Amino acid sequence: MTRTPKHIKCLDVTLLGHADCLNCVIRKNDIFADLDVKKYDKLLKRIIDLRYETDTMLFVENSPAVELFIVRKGIVKLEETLDDGSRRIIRLVKPGGVAGLETFLDNGQRFDQTAIALIETEVCRIPYSVLKEILDTDHDFYKAVLNEWHNQLESSNELFVQISMGSLRQRVARVLLILIDEANRNGQLEINKISTDDFAALTGSTRESVSRNMAEFKRNKVLTKSGPKKFRFDELALREIANDSD
Repeated sequence: MTRTPKHIKCLDVTLLGHADCLNCVIRKNDIFADLDVKKYDKLLKRIIDLRYETDTMLFVENSPAVELFIVRKGIVKLEETLDDGSRRIIRLVKPGGVAGLETFLDNGQRFDQTAIALIETEVCRIPYSVLKEILDTDHDFYKAVLNEWHNQLESSNELFVQISMGSLRQRVARVLLILIDEANRNGQLEINKISTDDFAALTGSTRESVSRNMAEFKRNKVLTKSGPKKFRFDELALREIANDSD
């Protein structure tokens, strides 16, 4: 039986309105990049823009799958619950990426993972029916869908390499750099701290070990607290730690 972590919130969702695919700033990086959006303008109006607060669930493992989510801003984590009740984060979905695509390709059965906003995130929620209508009239679109699936597999492998190799100090630094890359993309000078549980799940370590490394980074001014759960960062120092061969 699927168990949902108690800390996950289900109500912190803000409706931003209908999607504007023609003027979307990330469309060149998502599955609609080569689509004639003017041709499908009426159909694409069924896409909804939403904002999810940190730790808000987009969908839960084993629930019926009827839609997917393109990330416009922020980061979504996809996780599985293991038999012992522990969580395993298998992929991070960044802007332009898609959560729920693999289930669509499997004829829309049930979600294989739980999707949760790692930080405040904005997404386009796309009914599977919209994608199916496009595929019925634009067979080249299927290539874009398959390419995105391939990119997701590569992304999962890349994440595994980043956060499973090297010392824990390096792995924690690499997770911080993922957050910093998203902050840089949005012109932000600080990052929001993710939970220690997420750090532990991503790095394959314990909460205590993560806390020790974070404390070290704060002592050495690699991270400087700037507000509730917010930190300024020394990006150069973190990149040096992440790439340290010692």
